[in-house]
Amino acid sequence: MRLAAKFEVVEALRFAAGHTGGVEVYSREVVRTTPPPSTVLGAIGAALSVQLDRDVCGRECADLEALAERLGGRKVDLLSGGCEEPLLWGPLVEVEGHYYFTAGVMGSSLVDVESRGGYVSTARRGEKLTEARHSLKLITRVGITLLEEEKVVKTGLTYRASFYGYALKPYPASLVYAVDLADAAPGRIGMVRLGGEGRVAGLLFLEPPEKLRELLSEEGEYAIALSPVLFHTEGEVEPGSTPGLEDVEEIVGMPVPEGVKLRAETVGLGFSEVCGRRRPLLQALPPGTVLKLRNRSLRAVGLFSCLGYGSLLRVRT
Repeated sequence: MRLAAKFEVVEALRFAAGHTGGVEVYSREVVRTTPPPSTVLGAIGAALSVQLDRDVCGRECADLEALAERLGGRKVDLLSGGCEEPLLWGPLVEVEGHYYFTAGVMGSSLVDVESRGGYVSTARRGEKLTEARHSLKLITRVGITLLEEEKVVKTGLTYRASFYGYALKPYPASLVYAVDLADAAPGRIGMVRLGGEGRVAGLLFLEPPEKLRELLSEEGEYAIALSPVLFHTEGEVEPGSTPGLEDVEEIVGMPVPEGVKLRAETVGLGFSEVCGRRRPLLQALPPGTVLKLRNRSLRAVGLFSCLGYGSLLRVRT
C-alpha cells in the first residue's frame, strides 16, 4: 500500500556518512542531516516487528535485500540502475505541511520545493545560487570511554559525536517519505530508534497528502536527487555507462553560492544489527545534485535504487 511515513523529529539526530576513520586516539565521523534509506528501512522494520535470521549474513547486503522483500512483499534487485516503484521515496523535510529538500555540504541547507524549477534552471545555466535557504544547525559533543580502575580515557575511544538539530518553526519538523509497504496501515506507531547515539523520532503512517502525491507523480527529464545516488567505478564517472548511472544522461551538478559544483562522496550502507557488522561503502552523488535522465518513468536511480537510494524529485522545465 502506498502510504506516507512521517518521522517527527523531537531531538537532534545523528546519521554517519561513512565508517569511522583510523585515528588512534581522537577521531570523529562526518554526519548527514537526513538518514540513508537503509536506516529508515531498519527503523520501519523494527516498528513493524520484522525479524530476520542470521542465514541472511552469508552474502553481502543479503540482510537489506531480505528486509526490503519482507516489507514490500516482492522481490528486489539491489544492483538495478533505476527503479519505477522504490520501496521508499524521499526524504522531504516537512514543517506544517510545507516541504523542503536538502542540498549543500552534508545536506545542511533546506530548499523550498516550490523553488525547485528555479533551482534546476540555476544549475543548468551554471549560475550561483542566490536564493535564501534555511540551514540546519550542527551540534558537536565529546564522547569518551573510561578505564574502570584508573578513571582515565581508554586509548582510541575519545571522539566527537556530531548531530543535526531541526529547530524549525513551528516545531516539530518531520522527515516525510512515500512508502510502498505490503502490510502497513495508517496510524501512529510511536517512538522508534532512528540513527546513532540512541536517538529517537515519532513514527506514523498516513494517507499521502495531496502535495506529496503531486511531487511524487511529477514528470520531467531533469530531477533533483533527494537521497544519495549510488554508483561504482574505478576510473572516471561516465553517465550512461558507469554502473548505477546507466539511466543518467548528464550530471548537471549542485548549485551553491560559489557556483555549480560537481561532487562525489563515499557513503556507507549502514550497520547490520542482525549480522553484527558494517555494510560496504559505495560512491555517491549527494542529495541536491541535479541530473538529466534518459528514462522519465524512473522514481529512483543508481545502485540500491529499489530501496530508495537515489530518489528523484522530477522537475518540469
